[in-house]
Amino acid sequence: QSLKPSTGTSILRDGELWGVRLTATAGGRSDSATVAVRDDNETIPTIHDASKPPMMPTGERPYLAIRDARDASSDPLLERKAMNSASLIVWKIDMRVVPDMTLEVEPESLPGDVALFLDDLASERTIRLEGNERLDLGSTGARRFALRAVRGGITTPPSSRLLTNYPNPFNPETWIPFELSEGAEVTVRIYDLQGQVVKTLLLGQRSAGTYLRQETAAYWDGRNELGESVASGTYIYDITAGSFRSSRKMVLLK
Repeated sequence: QSLKPSTGTSILRDGELWGVRLTATAGGRSDSATVAVRDDNETIPTIHDASKPPMMPTGERPYLAIRDARDASSDPLLERKAMNSASLIVWKIDMRVVPDMTLEVEPESLPGDVALFLDDLASERTIRLEGNERLDLGSTGARRFALRAVRGGITTPPSSRLLTNYPNPFNPETWIPFELSEGAEVTVRIYDLQGQVVKTLLLGQRSAGTYLRQETAAYWDGRNELGESVASGTYIYDITAGSFRSSRKMVLLK
């Protein structure tokens, strides 16, 4: 993927192999940050990093900054961070999400064997980034994310997990992501607080892997087995996949 960002200007500096620009936009205001990767054996000049002032406690302007996950001692806020190539690279991202904000992700010269993931560290939601993306991140406020670059693409998860549905609260539809460490027949059930089954979602046989995006996650439209819209309230959802079973809560808010 060798496309340059939408500005038409390369984000890469001398010696850098590939990079990603993140731009948060809302109400005509925007903020951006850039990450880049150099050859494994090269020394990264400090000029390739650019510091950034901290996020103010309140405000309506989007905010984006990089925290170097491998620099826990000082954990500086950066507008730009270059790192050496590795099988796994992680950048921490501080962000203020404001109403109607979108996050644009623009990779440049991304190698074909590198997969990008954006992890919401609070909700445990993971988004697989495929080329240029424009994302709605949902709930507002100060949030922390991790941008992961994995060489070799997607690996099999070490354990099966049921993740937080999104959006949550929701009205009337929501997606339920999960990960499987081995292939299995997958069923998701929705219960009310009295323990009665509201809806059963038969997902069929799924191979080991991650099912995080709307195209692959379980989907519930807020209706029961009779096709009737259910009332606002808290519901329990669980997953059965072979011997694995797990449950979580979600809120329908009309």
